[in-house]
Amino acid sequence: MSIQMNAQINNESINEGYLQDVIIPDINWYTSLSAQKALTPRCPYANVNRCPRYYESLALLGDLRIATKLDPSEEKRLKEKWEKSELSPKVKEHCSSISWSDNKINNYSNYCPEVAYDIFGLFASELHRYADEIDRDYAHEQISAQDALGNDWRWQWAYIKPLHYSECPFYSLLYPTPPAQKENKSGIENYIEAKLGIWGFKIDLIKIFKGLFLRKRR
Repeated sequence: MSIQMNAQINNESINEGYLQDVIIPDINWYTSLSAQKALTPRCPYANVNRCPRYYESLALLGDLRIATKLDPSEEKRLKEKWEKSELSPKVKEHCSSISWSDNKINNYSNYCPEVAYDIFGLFASELHRYADEIDRDYAHEQISAQDALGNDWRWQWAYIKPLHYSECPFYSLLYPTPPAQKENKSGIENYIEAKLGIWGFKIDLIKIFKGLFLRKRR
């Protein structure tokens, strides 16, 4: 995780936030997507002990007193745990980060959407505020003309990136690999060797007769 000062953001893309098709990534949007994907409503790994992104996002907000700071001993334990983990980001570009200018926080990048929702009310991985009052006022004029609703994030943010937990790169890394399918030993497939010989597939007739005989005796 990292804190950056005087970050230079692509203002052209940020200032176009009020022109994009608006998705309000609130709890209804999030849980609806979960239902469509037949997944749990919220991320099953949204815990400091289960996901490095969740820990990183929450710890960074705690360091800046935006959220409650973790207990020092607990934070030390978690930091050591995730620093040793192969799942932790190895380059700064992949880390959660906060940047600001003029003593004001402007940007939150690579954030856990679960943490972002708990703090800001939006399931998003990127949240960028307006660069200044001129940009904000101009954007407000544009969205006012669109009869934007009160819960429209554009009143507060210049740009956000909605994210469902199933699209988070860490979800794929944490999701357990499904166990290999068990071999079907109840049918004739058990008696066919799946390899080609000179005469094609090899069939063990003795196994077939033994299997049929045992079934009759049951």
